[in-house]
Amino acid sequence: MEKDIGLVLNFEERGSGAPSYMLMETNGKNSKLLSEFLAAKPDFPAANSLIYSIYKTLPHDTDLKVFRQNANINGFNFAFMADHFDYHTAQDSYERLDIETLLHQADYLMSALNYFAYSDLDNLNSDTDFVYLNFPFSKLLTDPFSWVTPLLIIALVSFLILLFTRKKLLGC
Repeated sequence: MEKDIGLVLNFEERGSGAPSYMLMETNGKNSKLLSEFLAAKPDFPAANSLIYSIYKTLPHDTDLKVFRQNANINGFNFAFMADHFDYHTAQDSYERLDIETLLHQADYLMSALNYFAYSDLDNLNSDTDFVYLNFPFSKLLTDPFSWVTPLLIIALVSFLILLFTRKKLLGC
């Protein structure tokens, strides 16, 4: 049966609202999976590689873990986590669910189904990792992980230049 599964879409919640974040799970690198996610054209992608890095260190898992570990099947987790005090309590009800959050999950579902139903899912593995984040005027900014150090150096040098020339910039 697992040989017939090319990709898993897992929808999670830990609360009753907030933007739904996309978290990829792969046994390899993420560049192909991320590129395919962006090609699906979700209206409001919310994701960043830092959240996934933190998620991997936490002592809990999702249903996607079984597919990734036991059958080497890549997938996406779509999860929201605000109002977590509702989670698994009497207040955890449909009435308390934020409709915007539900619409965000629906956008992920429909764009992913429409795209991946007609995609080649045989090889979503990659040998390159991307870092990614939401950025103003761009749905999702992505860069190869190898660019992190050079971009950090450029940012630090730019910051130091601004720091030491601030008097000129402020007219003081």
